[in-house]
Amino acid sequence: MNASINTDARGHGGPEDPRPEAAGRRVVITGLGVVTSIGIGVEAFTAGLRAGRSGVKPITAFDTTGFAHANGCEVTDFEPERWLDRQHPEELGRASQFAVAAARMAVADAGLHEEDVRARRSLVSVGTTDGESRDLDQLVAAGLENGPEEYEPAVARRIPAGRLSAGIVRELELEDVEAVTIPTACAAGNYAVGYGYDALRSGDVDIALCGGADAACRKTFTGFYRLGTIAPEVCRPFDKDREGILTGEGAGILLMESLDSALARGARIYAEVLGYGLACDALHPVAPTGTASRGPSGSRTATRASPRTRSTSSPRTAPAPRPTTSPRRAPSARCSARTPCRAPSPSSR
Repeated sequence: MNASINTDARGHGGPEDPRPEAAGRRVVITGLGVVTSIGIGVEAFTAGLRAGRSGVKPITAFDTTGFAHANGCEVTDFEPERWLDRQHPEELGRASQFAVAAARMAVADAGLHEEDVRARRSLVSVGTTDGESRDLDQLVAAGLENGPEEYEPAVARRIPAGRLSAGIVRELELEDVEAVTIPTACAAGNYAVGYGYDALRSGDVDIALCGGADAACRKTFTGFYRLGTIAPEVCRPFDKDREGILTGEGAGILLMESLDSALARGARIYAEVLGYGLACDALHPVAPTGTASRGPSGSRTATRASPRTRSTSSPRTAPAPRPTTSPRRAPSARCSARTPCRAPSPSSR
């Protein structure tokens, strides 16, 4: 699937979309929260990027016996107790723990107290590929070994993907809230941000916590391994000799609000979200392609994301290309998940 954030107030923003342009509120990003294999929190993550740090190491989350190679990007220094005040760590799966931690970071980074969020109409939208598949792995293994009568109820309760967004709602004690989990594979986080953009732009909510979360699990690793897309050592998406992807885990959550709200409280504005575009490819499992009549799917999503309702005073955008890093035998293995955002103008800083 392809997703490109930058939209023009049309929902999915496609060129064939017959709906009329609608004026709406301008949407900005004011808070960030991240849990990654190279750093937890914005400062640590940024430092890791600038230092060229790699989170790649042999996978420890599950038994990798039988795989010719099994590197991944695991989060190794995460302490859920630090981020969970109103829920016990045993109540949440690992992906949900990541999501809660990143959401709390985003609220704090936005200069808000949790009571401030609680008092406003809010949305929590979290994208995921697997939800709590690590717990599902555990449950399936127990069932195969001992039969379904030996399933652990506590583990079974953690599995529903809806727990990723529900965990944030419970931890922040949100009341006037819509909570959704969007399971659209690799592009899910961008779908979640687009969902939040629509809700804010239309005025349905005042604050949106949007992003994605996943935990390393055997099921997903095995699926990509059998497709022949797992790289033996490192991930090199832009290298002509690329050999595949690496699976990982973590979470990233944005706090978004209207520009008027951010200006009224003097918030720091990271960027303005201008729109988004979505597309779904069904021609190849890992190498999205286009058609003669419609062009490359990645280009279509980027075009759909381009704002057509107004000119912008700044050409600066933040593209985030997401090649599938498939081996060269799939020459068109490129998928656009771009997130063009305009840098804040001096008047909105």
